Amino acid sequence: MRTSNDDGFCGIINKYMKKILFIILVVGILAVILIVGSIFSSSSIESIDPEDVAKIFPPDEIIDEPTGILPFESSVTGKVLMGPICPVMKNPPDPDCADKPYVTTIEVIGFSTVETDKDGVYKVMLPPGEYTIQAVGGNPFPRCMSEEIIVEPDTMHEVNLSCDTGIR
Repeated sequence: MRTSNDDGFCGIINKYMKKILFIILVVGILAVILIVGSIFSSSSIESIDPEDVAKIFPPDEIIDEPTGILPFESSVTGKVLMGPICPVMKNPPDPDCADKPYVTTIEVIGFSTVETDKDGVYKVMLPPGEYTIQAVGGNPFPRCMSEEIIVEPDTMHEVNLSCDTGIR
């Protein structure tokens, strides 16, 4: 008695399936190698005509300056202060009650973080763009404010941040 797997077109396909798939894979790989090889052999840097480049990129649109992501020539720097320190403000102000530097993390929302030094001073190098900068506070105090800033190319921006101690 014959089984359905032993005869007909399906039987032949099942018997030779691995060989057929292997041959298709090898032919596909060879085709890719030939196509990629012909692209690289026919388009070397030496064969590019400057006049052709000028047709594609008109001279007024060619950028002469590098536009990489690093190094950033613009930055934001500032100081983080925490206050009030004393529960009652006096007139004239008591020097011991002046806002104090706050050692914390500065978060450039969605971009990076940087630590302040012992004097609450920070500096972060940034590419031009719009940012929100915030000092990370405690839970629930100190509660720190955030600042929105537009960083211009090749400039240093000063953004001082304050954190509320909750002392009244």
